[in-house]
Amino acid sequence: MILEKYGVQLKKISIEDIELIRNKRNSEAIASKMVYRDFITENQQLKWFESVNNMNNFYYLIIHNDQPIGLINEKDMNWKNLTSEAGMFIWEESYLKTIIPSLATLILLELGFEILLWNKTKIKIIENNHPAIIYNKQIGFKEVSRKKGVVFMELTRENYLIKTRKLVVAATKSFENSNLVVKIPTDNKELIIKVKEMLSNNNNIVFSNQLNKFFSFSYKIK
Repeated sequence: MILEKYGVQLKKISIEDIELIRNKRNSEAIASKMVYRDFITENQQLKWFESVNNMNNFYYLIIHNDQPIGLINEKDMNWKNLTSEAGMFIWEESYLKTIIPSLATLILLELGFEILLWNKTKIKIIENNHPAIIYNKQIGFKEVSRKKGVVFMELTRENYLIKTRKLVVAATKSFENSNLVVKIPTDNKELIIKVKEMLSNNNNIVFSNQLNKFFSFSYKIK
């Protein structure tokens, strides 16, 4: 699965990506900001990939100028209650103070709340990661609790419509021809069926000429 907007691409990870992700995740700069900080072995990484490579967990490489700069995800996706948990880390330090991580976040939230029709997305952040806490409050997340040095936050559909959606619309207007493009591999029949159900009454969807490898469409936010 591939998401494209603002010149940023989110590409669902494959087994070929897991060593890159493991090496970056094990770095001190990244691990120090995580709830789980132990060293991750090759075998642990493989088992992790096998456990998340399914319909309920979407992990994407963030790609800009053909360079993978970080990882963003939605996991524990509940298709009945329409909830998920999100997360992100950036390993290319030159991107940390740019707009690219924010744009990647907006892409993920636009998919979640505009197309998949989520009711709520949760995140958790270690208590001393103040920039991440401030950033997520700015885009609409609200703190709901703190426990053992971890801050738990959530973005509800109501808060998305009140605040986050305005940011998505404003960012969209700043980029020419910037619809959200979604490409789903044609062999992922389960996801295509699920997405088609959700798109049935969505007038903002434009279906592309279907390529051999992808079921593709674009979404124009208004």
